[in-house]
Amino acid sequence: MIKKWYVVFTKTNYEKKVAAGFAKNGIHHYLPLNCLSKTGVERKKVLLEPLFPNFVFVKLTEFEMEAAKRIRGVINFLYWIDTPAIINDVEIDIINSFICEHPSVELVKSSVNKKEIIRITSQYQSNEMPNSSVVQIKTIILSLPSLGYNLIANVPQTKIELIKPPHADFRGDKLTA
Repeated sequence: MIKKWYVVFTKTNYEKKVAAGFAKNGIHHYLPLNCLSKTGVERKKVLLEPLFPNFVFVKLTEFEMEAAKRIRGVINFLYWIDTPAIINDVEIDIINSFICEHPSVELVKSSVNKKEIIRITSQYQSNEMPNSSVVQIKTIILSLPSLGYNLIANVPQTKIELIKPPHADFRGDKLTA
C-alpha cells in the first residue's frame, strides 16, 4: 500500500509532543517550525513555534492511521468531504523549501491571484511555483490549496522574477480574457 501525507489535528500546544510521539513509534512525520523573535524586558528571545497551529503532517498508509490516532495529543485527522485530506508530496516539499529559505513566515487564510506564476531566483532555482503571487515589492505569498492557507515571507526584489503575468488585456474600460 502506498504511503500518503495526511494532516493530524492535535490538542492546543501539543504539536511538538505529538511529533515526539510519532518519532518514538517510528511514524514518518513533518512538523514545520517557524522562527519567532520575542522581545522581553532584558533580552531578545528566539522561539521555534509550529507554523501550522494544531497540525502535524504524517506520511502513512490507510492501515497505519489507527496507530497514529492513538498517539497522546492527537484529536483526529483533518477531513475533506468525509475522508481524510491528502496533502501532495510537492506541497510538503514546497513548505519545507519555503521555510528553509525564509525562517520567519506568517500564516494566513486568504486568497491570492492564482493566475501568476513566479520563480524565486535563489534556493528554488528553476522551480516554478504555481499559485504564488507577488503582492508588494518585498513580500511573497505562497498558496497551499490543499490546506487552504497561504505562507507569507519577505523576499528581496532582486530574487524574484515574473514568469507568467495574468492572462488579461485591457481595451478601453473593458476587461477581456
